[in-house]
Amino acid sequence: MANEYFKEALHNFTSDYAYGSQIRHLYDQGLSIERIKEKLDYPTPIETVYEYLKKYLIDSRIIVFNESDIPSSTKASSYTVEYDSLGRKSFRLQKERGKDMNDLVTRSYLGDITAIPDILNCYAHVDLSIASKNSDILDSKLKDYCCTMPFPKKPCYIRLNPSLLDIVNTLYKAGLWHDVMISPKEGIRYSL
Repeated sequence: MANEYFKEALHNFTSDYAYGSQIRHLYDQGLSIERIKEKLDYPTPIETVYEYLKKYLIDSRIIVFNESDIPSSTKASSYTVEYDSLGRKSFRLQKERGKDMNDLVTRSYLGDITAIPDILNCYAHVDLSIASKNSDILDSKLKDYCCTMPFPKKPCYIRLNPSLLDIVNTLYKAGLWHDVMISPKEGIRYSL
């Protein structure tokens, strides 16, 4: 039992070292699975990339299914200086909470969604199967991206990356997507 646990832990450590951080970084840049596989330094099967990416999206809460599961942002951390009874100095880390997801301000938004402040940290409530069904309005790169990524087949909240922003913006301009976009950092729910 302990031997199996050790083997699994070692495998997780070596695979994260070999390709995990690269996959996470390349996804955040908006690359498709095929492009991620091409850019990896360590030869990795596409099925492994797909499974690793699927786990990353759920575990890091890039994809959530309820608005209450969207991680609230934290403001910059700061240190306070404290002195003990003998005058020795110590530092205490204080994390300041950002906006609470229960206190979001709802605003109507009619402009270009790419002009929303800090757009790449916003969560869009979208059903990406709409993009697959209406793939004729997407260019080939976005169509491929939408169809090959491990996205759920039901509506979810998803943190945007450059490719997802292009997809959502294209659907928005075509009148196929009007929902909400949430900016945890700003504490605003944009009603589109």
